[in-house]
Amino acid sequence: MMKSIRNCQVIPFDDVPCTSFDSFRKELAQEINTNKKRGLAFFPVAENGETYRLIAVVGGADGLLCGSTTVEKEYPSLTPEIPALHWFERELHEQYGIIPRVRCSSRWAVTVLCWKRP
Repeated sequence: MMKSIRNCQVIPFDDVPCTSFDSFRKELAQEINTNKKRGLAFFPVAENGETYRLIAVVGGADGLLCGSTTVEKEYPSLTPEIPALHWFERELHEQYGIIPRVRCSSRWAVTVLCWKRP
């Protein structure tokens, strides 16, 4: 369940709801694809060496929502179901080394999965 927030509102990290990956994926798809909200932020917070908490913020005319899930260094990509997260997932890979695994043969998937961090 995503939490409703206001623009510029500060909330404690523990108040950001953390759901299972499948619930997170379904809710993000509902808000972005069906309810036509925009993905405004999608970033990781390291919990330990191999586990990250992915935080998402989406918004529309009716306000902002935030939610999160926990993932390992690799996780099933959200881009095939939610294309609006494409650039966010690329940044996760390029900046943090988190690999969103894609099960398709698109050029993007090949580029991201074959790229090695320096």
